[in-house]
Amino acid sequence: MNTIRLLLIFFLIVTTTLKSESQIKKLALKHNGKKYGYVNNKGKKIIPYKYTYAEPFSEGFAVVENEAIFHFIDTLGQNVFNKTFYDAWPYSEGLACVSINKKYGFINNKGEVVIDYKYDYAESFLGGKAIVRKYNPDTNKYGTNVFIFGIINSKDELLGDKWFSSVYKSDSDTIYVTINKDNYILTSNGSLEFKSTENKSKYLIIDSLEIKPEYPGGEIELLNRISHSVKYPESLKSEGIQGKVFVQFIINKNGNVTDVSIYNPAHPLLNKESIRVIKALPIWKPGIQNGKEVKVSFIIPINYRLY
Repeated sequence: MNTIRLLLIFFLIVTTTLKSESQIKKLALKHNGKKYGYVNNKGKKIIPYKYTYAEPFSEGFAVVENEAIFHFIDTLGQNVFNKTFYDAWPYSEGLACVSINKKYGFINNKGEVVIDYKYDYAESFLGGKAIVRKYNPDTNKYGTNVFIFGIINSKDELLGDKWFSSVYKSDSDTIYVTINKDNYILTSNGSLEFKSTENKSKYLIIDSLEIKPEYPGGEIELLNRISHSVKYPESLKSEGIQGKVFVQFIINKNGNVTDVSIYNPAHPLLNKESIRVIKALPIWKPGIQNGKEVKVSFIIPINYRLY
């Protein structure tokens, strides 16, 4: 019997064309217990249940998967671009993050490559920026992290003109970045403002909040919720593919789960399943610091094992 062992570790960080859009919104992603498909607002099946993984439509296209291969479909269910991918993310701000041969780049809505396949991991654009990664080439400069992080714009320009050891958002949505022990703020115009040279945990990470965010029922209930929600991707079972995914997310001032992303990736299907589960978590009691609600970021490793 296949089972999944989940390991949870918490780090608290105070952070703070096709059819019209209205027609696309009428197509809802559904799961029939085995596979994904799409139905209209009357529940009529429009695109058959034939995908082992799928995403909602975004900007006219949807990401779907079979046998661990990703591609895009249109609202008629037709494959587009004549391309398949190792990984693919939904369109955001006119671009989609995709991977070929385990290297990540970005394509436009015609399927044309606009940012070359050169990153070791990336996700979608948000607010005109995308966080990209490459394997750490220098542990003396960047520390012992597996990856180093860059922030690019849609022209593939590296903001701040540097790679970073880590990237965090503050309670005011300021972007804090570090290069080993050096702390900076990345300003809205993409320049770096030096803050201090000290252990980054003293600047960004708070070991003890006045009141920590609380999942309904506590940490055991959170563990149970994740354990019962995770579905091992069918496309990976026969191949015996396993892995550990580190998911980062924020509990905001209202207790909502936001800014879900992959901190340390595994196989794309494991990454996407982990994001799905975390995004579906209910509202928490928010964290309190200095008498005020604050954003708090969690990093949760989810360990997938087949037995």
